[in-house]
Amino acid sequence: MLFVFFLTCVTAIDPTIVSLVVASKTENLTWLDTTLPAYQRFIYHPNISYTGTRVNDNLMTQYDKAYEVCMYLRYIIDHYDNLNEYTIFMHAHESSWHSPKMVETIKRIIPSQPFTNLNYNCFMTLNDKIGYFERIHANLSHLIGVKPDRINTYCCAQMLIHRDLIRSHPLTYYVTLDQWIATTNEDSYLIALFFEYSWNFIFNQPNDMQPLTNAFCSLVNCTSEELEDKTLNFQFYDWKGFHWQKSKPKRKPKFRHN
Repeated sequence: MLFVFFLTCVTAIDPTIVSLVVASKTENLTWLDTTLPAYQRFIYHPNISYTGTRVNDNLMTQYDKAYEVCMYLRYIIDHYDNLNEYTIFMHAHESSWHSPKMVETIKRIIPSQPFTNLNYNCFMTLNDKIGYFERIHANLSHLIGVKPDRINTYCCAQMLIHRDLIRSHPLTYYVTLDQWIATTNEDSYLIALFFEYSWNFIFNQPNDMQPLTNAFCSLVNCTSEELEDKTLNFQFYDWKGFHWQKSKPKRKPKFRHN
């Protein structure tokens, strides 16, 4: 489906048209109350009880697999017919190595596309036939299409998506993805890693994006000082497609604080 997006925003996004979908396990989430109180939020947990301060703070998936993927899909399935104009899918940490200024990014973001990756500090590429990726793709190719020869993207699955782009797929599309994850014997971590690479082309976005010299300032209106700030420049991680097909990767779990 061809998706056409007309840029109408010239200032930071209005919090009332954004929903935050937070993938959490056991993190302390009080920072959301103090830093982002104006945003509607939906906090999902993988079958773990959590006492929050708002309605929608204790939403649970039906299984615990694939890290944030199961929670993002659960939100879409639960709210497909009443999505806010924009949804931000995010991890539960206030700051991280891949997005050190996450709160500022959310408050100041100026959406110029229907899909925006919010991780500006880690760029990765996949251009080889990696065992786990080929294997998972073979099971899902009828849904997500032909695998691109090369995938360039920012890592770590935090993104802003317009509701029309989410609805460019029918509800059954997400239900089928969710059911496959729930029933497969594939390694949970590798499923999450597969989706990190795949969100772009799941939502019909370019697969060959180029790293930006100041990716943070591509998301917000930066001050002159920020434009000159070398610490806001991207870090390029040429991980060669995570060559871990022979053993389980030893990368830090995404839910641990950095």
